[in-house]
Amino acid sequence: MENKNYYRLKKYNCAQAVAFSLLPFINEKVDETTLFKMTEALGGGGCGTKKGTCGALSGAQLIIGLATSDGNLENPNSKDATYKAGKKVSEDFNRIMKSYICEDIKKEDNCEKAIELAINLTKEALQNKN
Repeated sequence: MENKNYYRLKKYNCAQAVAFSLLPFINEKVDETTLFKMTEALGGGGCGTKKGTCGALSGAQLIIGLATSDGNLENPNSKDATYKAGKKVSEDFNRIMKSYICEDIKKEDNCEKAIELAINLTKEALQNKN
């Protein structure tokens, strides 16, 4: 697994850095080009607006969905587990960062802290999902 600094040096946005750092924690193969494209608009609080959810947290939530969803299109039965993991990460992220809004985090120049935190909280949530 590459670390978030590797992806930041490659000019990946916050959502991309988190998602790619967490790839080893999902059980299925994900096309990296597709993942890159899927996370591009999540950076900077939603397409760089800084008004929405922190991209690091959004990237983490995307990985939580990939890791916990049963992918059953006919009879989905994994929402409770996915929501539980996602809620825990969001609540802990908000408690530590004092916000989950990009603009608030950027005011404090805490983007790198937010990326590291999102990665660590997600790892913990995925390791404790059972």
